[in-house]
Parts: sequence; structure tokens; C-alpha cells
Amino acid sequence: LQERKVRPLGSNRDIDINVRIISATHRDLPKAMARGEFREDLYYRLNVVSLKIPALAERTEDIPLLANHLLRQAAERHKPFVRAFSTDAMKRLMTASWPGNVRQLVNVIEQCVALTSSPVISDALVEQALEG
Repeated sequence: LQERKVRPLGSNRDIDINVRIISATHRDLPKAMARGEFREDLYYRLNVVSLKIPALAERTEDIPLLANHLLRQAAERHKPFVRAFSTDAMKRLMTASWPGNVRQLVNVIEQCVALTSSPVISDALVEQALEG
């Protein structure tokens, strides 16, 4: 990172790079460094700009926008006729606990799109996806 070069596996030549690394974690990295579980030099190399983003369950007002965007993406890839969530389905999405954060929301929506035969995702389908 510091030299802005990489060497591909099996190669004997370095390649110049100009990249920005974006990373995420749920761990407390300063505590991990104190315990010797995370390298301090790497932490300071990566931690140029730090953004604290609350868990999805702490920002339920974002769920409709995210869910509808993810639904459009999934429908475009798999079933273009799928258009929306029912009102009850959206309420269920907004009240779920989301321990897996946005990754879990993506998976739930992908499952709903895969299993539906209707243009509107039902509450029952969202409930099934959340349970399974």
C-alpha cells in the first residue's frame, strides 16, 4: 500500500497502482490492537477517513428507500414483473431486527423475488424469508 505497487502471484514484476481501500468491520479495532489481534500499522494505514454508520435496525427510516432500490435491482436480474412490496410487507421489513444488517436485507429481498409469482411482494413471503 505504501509504495503503491502490487506483485501478482507468480510474477516477478511489480505493478503500479492508484487505489483507495474501503473497508468495514463490526469489531472495535482499537481494542483489537490493544489485545494484539490487529496490526497497528495497518489500522493507521487504512484509517484515513472513518465513518461510523449505525446498524440498519437503528436507522429504520432508511429501510423503504434501500428495500425498494434492492427490489428493483433483484427484479431486473431475475423477474422484471416484480414491482413493489405490500404495505404490510414493508412494515415487517421496517420492524425486523436485522442482525445481519444490509447484507441480510439483500438476501431477504433476493429470496422474496426468487419465490414470488406476483408483482407485489407479500408480507407472508417477507416473513418466510426472515425466518429462513
